[in-house]
Amino acid sequence: PEMRTFLLAILGAITLIVVHSSCDDHIPIFLGGSFVEASLQVSRFLSAVSLTDDVWSSVGDTLNGGVYATALNATGPKEGKLFFGGRFTATISTLIVNHVGYYDFADASINPLGLGTEDSVWALALYDQYVVVGGTFHTVVDTNQRPYCSVWNTADKKWVAAFDLFLNGPVGALTIHDDYLYVGGLFTASKGTNHTSGLLRYHLPTRTIEGIGEGVDGGVFSFAWDRHNKLVLGGTFCFSSSRKFISMVAVFDGQDFQALGGGISTPSHCNLSVVNALYYDAVNDRMWVGGDYSYAGNTTTNRANNIAYWSYGSEAWNTVASGVDQEVRAILHSGDGSLIIGGDFRKNIAGDFIIGLAGWSETTQTWQPLPSAGVGGC
Repeated sequence: PEMRTFLLAILGAITLIVVHSSCDDHIPIFLGGSFVEASLQVSRFLSAVSLTDDVWSSVGDTLNGGVYATALNATGPKEGKLFFGGRFTATISTLIVNHVGYYDFADASINPLGLGTEDSVWALALYDQYVVVGGTFHTVVDTNQRPYCSVWNTADKKWVAAFDLFLNGPVGALTIHDDYLYVGGLFTASKGTNHTSGLLRYHLPTRTIEGIGEGVDGGVFSFAWDRHNKLVLGGTFCFSSSRKFISMVAVFDGQDFQALGGGISTPSHCNLSVVNALYYDAVNDRMWVGGDYSYAGNTTTNRANNIAYWSYGSEAWNTVASGVDQEVRAILHSGDGSLIIGGDFRKNIAGDFIIGLAGWSETTQTWQPLPSAGVGGC
């Protein structure tokens, strides 16, 4: 559909974007965050926009707090579930949903995962019948144990003792890759090892914890893999544990961390910045980096304003139409070649309104607001 400008699109921050490509007649993109309205409709915290139908709608019942993580398990129209986590405790109809639940496409209902967690959920991942849940919580309400990272068994419908990591700090990122569960956050140790500062991986077949290098000196909030299947991570770290400057975006070469293209920002600006989102574009061989930062590369001359990409072909950082005015929290390709970003921003640097959600056009080399409408579910 033709892109159109709309001013009252998202009142608040979008923290995640996930696409449901199994729908038969349209492709909805689900959004989570702390927004209140979506294109004049009340769609609090969990909403959807369709790039083919051009309509907005809520996903299930309205929640009473922000959504910060999703995991999609859907095989076709009206089938499967959208799991979500965040800083909510109930729906507007008073159904208790403590920080984690799921939307069932079959009956368009929102459901809790047991009694939930006692504090916020920031990350989710799916493995077989398990939902891995990470965040700032110290306990799962049903079991009163398992700090920061716990597992829900969808078959037995209960919290289980699989993948017990016993971390000493919050979890901000989870992903499954090549039989490993990758965990990022603000922890410095886990069960059985102290070499896990900021990140670790858990081998799912053998159920063993492994450190990744010697860790980093800050939080890890995003993971991606490049064209050589090397791990790339983003967060609030400035140095590896071996004191190598890696400035918030780094590649693990199998032994140690290397800054991707010199990293984001300079040593003097590093503690003021964060990388929230990474996305590898295999078609154009680019690593997109979104967050709250001013410069791309270890320099103060390449001003990026919160969004940029590293080109593996030219081995250079590229800014994107001078960026956006506030933090970028989510990045996704829409499936039609357009890049979509979500975050706290209201305008691009040229002053055009692209409130909270925007698409990058390779053709016009401009940021454009997404359509003013979309449909939730299938």
